[in-house]
Amino acid sequence: MKKILLLFLSFFTFINVNAQTEIYERTEENLRVNKKIEITEYNKNSILKTPSVDANLKVYDFANVLDNTNYYETINTFIKTYNMDMAIVTIEENNKSNTRDYGMDFYDYNDFGIDYKNYSGILLVIDLDRVVNGGQRNVEIITTGEAILLFDNERINNIIDVMIYNLRQENYIDAVHDFLNKTSYYASQGIPNSNKSFYIDENGNYKQRFLIPYGYGLCFAVISSLIIVLVVVSKNKMIKQVTHAREYLKETNFIKKEDKFINSHTTRRVIRTDSGSSGGFHGGGSSISRGSSGMSHGGGGRRF
Repeated sequence: MKKILLLFLSFFTFINVNAQTEIYERTEENLRVNKKIEITEYNKNSILKTPSVDANLKVYDFANVLDNTNYYETINTFIKTYNMDMAIVTIEENNKSNTRDYGMDFYDYNDFGIDYKNYSGILLVIDLDRVVNGGQRNVEIITTGEAILLFDNERINNIIDVMIYNLRQENYIDAVHDFLNKTSYYASQGIPNSNKSFYIDENGNYKQRFLIPYGYGLCFAVISSLIIVLVVVSKNKMIKQVTHAREYLKETNFIKKEDKFINSHTTRRVIRTDSGSSGGFHGGGSSISRGSSGMSHGGGGRRF
């Protein structure tokens, strides 16, 4: 009887684990993407190659290296507290060109994000495909919407710094706990100074605010012009009027000046321009990339 009960419990445990990684079929007729996504010939193949999952589950352990049930309470608390989404995915095979592309497509084409204005949220990808990553494994953090402002480059690097030891030791369960603890801590600190002058527009793009408001700028221009006018007027009142040409000559001294050419020396300097990765740029405190969907994402990653 005891053995039967253990088999029964193991059966339901098995079902529970597999439920977290269930993939739904995408077809040409039903790509299973949000209506906001513009489908083109360019991104259709990327959509078909992206696993379709239930966005409510939040943990997708395709590599079978996590204990899924340990994370839900922390993730749900984060979502409710900061009004932005959070998800975790592990993979052993990556059918994209790199981990970042996989993460951006996974986020965009599975309809993650709390608000439909800019789909704010953060995604952790642990990629164990050594072929794609040049013989190493890779960890990548993807931020979207307001999460781009909250987690600048410095915070992303600090989160990975905390995770990296456990990742290298293949202790992925603790590495994810490190991620959850550190992201919750930084979220509680608010937007860092590096992103205080930036905002996310209605299309999810990362943009800089005008540093001087228009009203203040106008007042400054008016005051500056007034000061210049007063200075010019006061100088004109100090000018002595004369009536004869000899009065000009009396107050004028002529000095003979000669310029002699000695030699010439020319210094040449090469200005280097290093091009970044295609589709990405760095502004303020966050580095931005665009996924195949056209949506903007921040974040960063590291091999381990």
